[in-house]
Amino acid sequence: MAKLVTELNSASDRVQRCLSLEITYRTFEFGWVFYNIFPSFDDQPILNDAVLKNSADRGGTKPGSLHANEDEFCSLLPDMRRFLENGETVFWMPVEADVALEIKRWSFGDIEPFDPSRADQDQSNVELILDIDHYQFRDVTAYGGGMIKIVYLCSWTALRQFYRDLRAEFLTFRDANDITAYNVTRGFDRPEHDWF
Repeated sequence: MAKLVTELNSASDRVQRCLSLEITYRTFEFGWVFYNIFPSFDDQPILNDAVLKNSADRGGTKPGSLHANEDEFCSLLPDMRRFLENGETVFWMPVEADVALEIKRWSFGDIEPFDPSRADQDQSNVELILDIDHYQFRDVTAYGGGMIKIVYLCSWTALRQFYRDLRAEFLTFRDANDITAYNVTRGFDRPEHDWF
């Protein structure tokens, strides 16, 4: 499980609050990678499972989890890597637009030019925006671009660790599901190191 945790200020110094984003790989079927995406506050779901589509048919996922899927491989990893390497804003949307993630540099003031040698020194912070299409909700029959947004602010170090955890989980998932062999039979033979 890859989990990004952002600590929040609270009224009491004795209680630490956190907003989290957890991404797990659920299954690989018919050439599609299926994800579970769980936004939470203090490990409690932000979204009400009763209003989400197919909430009774989620196969062991946490209440309040979102689902996403895409063809052939995890395209989120190369986007995250590109951001971490050069500070370029990235926008990830799987083939089916259930959710999207935008990752960009963030600062209260002016953002200085990106210096990869200083990225881990929090020269600027990271803003990760989870966009949830209204198609995720019960009885909605088509994608419409209407979005709920959850914004996470974190350090470069936290995002880099999130990327490493997600990548490690994908490698295990890929090997367990023989995704490389499947993709080669479909003519997708680009070396994996090129994309994540």
